[in-house]
Amino acid sequence: MTESSESPSNPVSKRRIPPALRWAALVVIAVPALFYAGHWTYQRVTHVHTLDARIEADMLTLSSRVPGWVTEASWVAGDRVRRGDVLVALDTREAHLILRALDGRYRALEAELDEVHARAAMVREQVGSRLTRAEARIQALEAARAAAAAREAQAARELERVEPMARDNLVSEQALDVAMHALQEAREQDRRAEAELRSARAELEEARASLSEPAVLEQRARVLASRLEEVDAERERQRLEIEDRIIRSPIDGVIDKVYVSNGEYVSPGQNLIMLHEPGAVWIEARVKETQLEPVQVGHPVRIRVDAFSGQRFTGRVERIVPATTSQFALLPNPNPSGNFTKVTQRVPIRIAVDEPNERLSPGMMVEVYIDVRGDAR
Repeated sequence: MTESSESPSNPVSKRRIPPALRWAALVVIAVPALFYAGHWTYQRVTHVHTLDARIEADMLTLSSRVPGWVTEASWVAGDRVRRGDVLVALDTREAHLILRALDGRYRALEAELDEVHARAAMVREQVGSRLTRAEARIQALEAARAAAAAREAQAARELERVEPMARDNLVSEQALDVAMHALQEAREQDRRAEAELRSARAELEEARASLSEPAVLEQRARVLASRLEEVDAERERQRLEIEDRIIRSPIDGVIDKVYVSNGEYVSPGQNLIMLHEPGAVWIEARVKETQLEPVQVGHPVRIRVDAFSGQRFTGRVERIVPATTSQFALLPNPNPSGNFTKVTQRVPIRIAVDEPNERLSPGMMVEVYIDVRGDAR
């Protein structure tokens, strides 16, 4: 008797996805993909995009014009300062001592100059008085000599009249002697008056020669005035040196880096502190030269800052630098071997931020989208 075995007839039935569900899933996947692809294509056609961009600012590096020991450097990176705040102070003791010495020299020269002016005025008055006296004396002596000359002439005429009469014995010998004595005395008086007049004229010439003494004093005064100006200039330079030992903030800014500490000795030109003005920033984007043609000054820009992913900024193209970044390399490659590999260069573009934010710090990486549709405004 043959035993018939019956194969089991319960195969595992496969579950089939309904066509409608498959089409719905395809639509759900395809539509966003197509939208993303279309948006990506649209962005590439209407915008120039680059990741090679960062925030820049005018970084002020302050240094000292004079050497000295640091006596004050209490700021640290991140501190906010106001215009005029003392950032670094150098030792001013020796500079103040030099200024005191210059002040002493200035006062001494000033006193000497005043003395010379006073002497010149006094000498001028004395010489004037001497001239007046000498001229008056000369006038008096000229009158006295004229009178003496007249008496001499009268005595000579009297002697001429008496001598013939004495020879004829019309007058006595005594009368002749009197006439001769009178003439001799008149001549003596005339010679004496003439000598006094010559002496007075010599005194007048001497007084006139003394007129040069005030001029000599005035010349000395001019020399002293020049020395006074020289010392005053040295004082002003010393004051500037004292001011230069106090380094103040030229802006309302933020400290980026401090290079010195209290007690250090600094040399002229040595960097002391670095700061920048918050908010006064821009973006430097390096765009491939193959993408540069549609970019114009004034084109609007969308900015995405890596540090603030949820916040968007806007700006405009402000300047296109007429040179590639490779031209500013410290070690340019002149390709001496002759082997050449063409590398797409990048051109720096400066982008002004429409509403600068103080949180935008120099060096932050950003992503920019330059809208190249239409003409720039």
